[in-house]
Amino acid sequence: MKKLFSAWFSLTLGFCMLIMANTTIAGTQDKFDLPEPYLSWERSYLKEFPDLQKFLETMITTTSAQLQNPSEDILHNRVCSALAYEMSKELPPEKRRLAIATDILHNIAKEEKSAVLTDPQVFKQATELVTELKKAGYFRSSPDFLGDSQVLLNTKVGGNRALIHHITGALMAGQIAKRIGGVSEKEIQEMQAAIFEHSTGYWYFRDSVDQAVNKKGAWHSMAGPPVLGLPYPIAKASCQVLPQRA
Repeated sequence: MKKLFSAWFSLTLGFCMLIMANTTIAGTQDKFDLPEPYLSWERSYLKEFPDLQKFLETMITTTSAQLQNPSEDILHNRVCSALAYEMSKELPPEKRRLAIATDILHNIAKEEKSAVLTDPQVFKQATELVTELKKAGYFRSSPDFLGDSQVLLNTKVGGNRALIHHITGALMAGQIAKRIGGVSEKEIQEMQAAIFEHSTGYWYFRDSVDQAVNKKGAWHSMAGPPVLGLPYPIAKASCQVLPQRA
């Protein structure tokens, strides 16, 4: 009888713990309604890559701390990561996982008030990161990337998070990925390179930079490769990739 009770108790306890675990996983993002088909795609990638739940939770927690009403930003990032999952079917599993993680975090610094290039420490970290990535073979077609400090430190550019969050976002995403773990240094660099590139192919982004400093072509200091069709596998899966204006 004792053995039977012990077995029953263990089974019940295990079942309860499983329910609690599933509730915890679902609860973080389920506070924010995500429409179909994105919800199904999100559930599918979390089933296939359960460690991405940590990235999702970090994005939601961070965004909630940054904004009084974070729903729109959180849903945007969830839609992007769901699209990355759906669009990256041809990639190997490890690349697909990285594509999703990248899109979860691609806007992570957009509303971070301290994430501005006019802060000397942030600027130093950004330039050091780009130097490292260039040594690793990235941005070969963009020799001017982060090369003009007069543009980057201009308060209308370097102090405008809408124009620089791809730069500060790459920094924050790398820090988050290292903290979460399970991602190699090479994968983190690939993630950061893709985040650096997002948005920079849009004509309105480039026009905004040029207009801010009244200098044609100033955007070259702010962008990765000048032509979209991004060369890195994870960037190709990003929902941020749109045709640039002719």
